[in-house]
Amino acid sequence: MSLNKVLLGLILSLIIFPTAANAEIATVGDWIGLFKQSETGNLKSNTYQHCTGLTTQACWVYTSNCTQTVGSSPQISRNGITPNPTPCAFNLSPTPAPGDYYVFRMYANNKESADAVIATSTNPFSFGAAATPTPIPASGKLYRITGHLTINSDITVNETGIIFVDGNLYINTDIKSLPSTSTTTPNAKKGLVFIVKGSIYIKRTVETVNAYLIANGKDNTGADINPPFCSAWDGTTPPASDGTNCVDFQDADNDTLRKKLTINGAVISLNNSISPNFTRRKYVAAGDEPAETINFEPKYLVVLKDIFSSDVKVWREVQ
Repeated sequence: MSLNKVLLGLILSLIIFPTAANAEIATVGDWIGLFKQSETGNLKSNTYQHCTGLTTQACWVYTSNCTQTVGSSPQISRNGITPNPTPCAFNLSPTPAPGDYYVFRMYANNKESADAVIATSTNPFSFGAAATPTPIPASGKLYRITGHLTINSDITVNETGIIFVDGNLYINTDIKSLPSTSTTTPNAKKGLVFIVKGSIYIKRTVETVNAYLIANGKDNTGADINPPFCSAWDGTTPPASDGTNCVDFQDADNDTLRKKLTINGAVISLNNSISPNFTRRKYVAAGDEPAETINFEPKYLVVLKDIFSSDVKVWREVQ
């Protein structure tokens, strides 16, 4: 999302999942707030703290009247249809940081606790793409990325590193390596290994990825992500959970837009429930070449061994 105004009604019309304990009767104290997805607190003060036009800057309102003052008439829905035709709106200033994901939560009867949650939005959303951390790991280093990792500029790998990603990995551009004959840095044992908790999405315009890609294909709740790997991502962030954003350019598009994808390394999915999605389509210029090629590179096994193993020296006296 790039807009700084969020209409609650458009979202609430899709996300209401009442719980038996709280949802049968609407009250004037029911409220909804905008929370960072990773936020574990349930207080109004835990919401995003930069909303304008409200009594406080905290991003929460009562569903009865879209303000931070309790209304006189309870409203069970603000979907723009019934019973109130006007949806609530949050004016965000400034907008949340790029790469952070947010959800709406609705709470019952002015309570601020986990057991008072009536509903949570099912599709987390962000206000921009996640920035790529710099620098790319130095030789022999382990890096952990909290949240999603987006690679937006070309990378030429001349070092060795293993990157753990807590969210998804979005590859928007090529990841290349120095040739093994390079006089600058010998590349025989150089490379990047990405170990991703979520899914790996390679944009459909990317042509070369020199890396070892391992995807677990699970979200923060442990649920499966469909797909755990996508070779022709259309760039939609976040991707739909049904795999519809994993599709190459179609026949109606300019055929030259289709690119052959070459992965020098490996693609490994640890998700046994859903298969990786290889959806590149052949284009005329490719002739008889496949749309996707994966060249297994044994050197990455050496990379893993060198980083995760250590020498053990044993001294003993010889009589």
